[in-house]
Amino acid sequence: MTHQKVLSLAALVLSVAFIVHGYPNASAEPSINLGSNPLVSAAGNSSGVLFTAPSDQLIVVTDIIITASGSNSYHPCVSTVSMTTSTGTTLAQFQITADTNASESSSHPGGNISHSFVGGLPVMVNEEVSIGMSGNCTVNYVVAGKYTAL
Repeated sequence: MTHQKVLSLAALVLSVAFIVHGYPNASAEPSINLGSNPLVSAAGNSSGVLFTAPSDQLIVVTDIIITASGSNSYHPCVSTVSMTTSTGTTLAQFQITADTNASESSSHPGGNISHSFVGGLPVMVNEEVSIGMSGNCTVNYVVAGKYTAL
């Protein structure tokens, strides 16, 4: 190859590399503050406050897992689990049932709900998110989300 062809090929390779790597990546996702811990989660088995959005960020709830079990009884248990904000907005509500077995003396695992919210459930700045439960099941939960910049 002549030196002109080598230089032309090198210029072409450099041009393609610049085009591929020269433009910043675009994203349709919201901007996430990558502070010390951009994720938030809570787990438990009783009603109460899950988390509070800080004054400079939103929280987007992305996932929830709920399990229920009943006790020794002839009837299945039924419970309702609700997530609400401190302003009274209901973010989500689920009804869960669990079967029980009267022939044994121990509790029996029952219903499971595992849900990912595609768009997420927004929690505005300074709002608390609480979980409430009613019914006759033993309920456990995990709620996860992420902090998002305003």
